[in-house]
Amino acid sequence: MTSTDQYRSYVDELQNSLKCLYMNARSLRYKMQELFAVVEAIRPDVIGITETWGNDDIPDTEFSIPGFSLEPATVEEAGYCCWSIAV
Repeated sequence: MTSTDQYRSYVDELQNSLKCLYMNARSLRYKMQELFAVVEAIRPDVIGITETWGNDDIPDTEFSIPGFSLEPATVEEAGYCCWSIAV
């Protein structure tokens, strides 16, 4: 097997693997454009975000990502968290 064949095999494996993205946002509201760019580049299957600093005054729709299902989780001491799963 040539090195080119090995590389293609490796790329094929990556395309069939589960890709996860984790981000400690420290205020996601002001970093959505950055998150969109990272999601576009990486194309993860699951996104975990801590310290979104969301609250009851901010609608969940502000944190929505096209192609993902948002699952918010309230953790008062950690400043709100959320998971997004590709649909």
